[in-house]
Amino acid sequence: MMMRIWDGFSLNPTQRAGPDPLNGAESIRDLYELASTNYTGKYTVRSVPVIWDEKLKTIIKSTALDLYPPHLRAQIDEANEWIDSGINRGVYKCGFARQQGPYQEAVKELYECLDKCEEILSKQRYI
Repeated sequence: MMMRIWDGFSLNPTQRAGPDPLNGAESIRDLYELASTNYTGKYTVRSVPVIWDEKLKTIIKSTALDLYPPHLRAQIDEANEWIDSGINRGVYKCGFARQQGPYQEAVKELYECLDKCEEILSKQRYI
């Protein structure tokens, strides 16, 4: 849980949370200062969430992140379709099957989709 303080958001000590394990940051302000020692902007609700690049030790973007860029939309839509039908719904098809035949077909489809995920993730960090 986060709480708002004057210099941004901080981990709430009453929730037994501690500093950021990667950088030791205790607030969003700490992350902004790690990314740029000259940062003079505000630490407001618009600053949360942030995406931190571990290799470059910087904030990638805190607002308007484009997780659905135009050049990847067809690929994203295709992946969403088979993930939704094969995995998201697939576990329910397995769990609610009342006969062995439909169960086996659902399990086969589910594991084919999981294998597809594993194959893709063996070559890249995301689907």
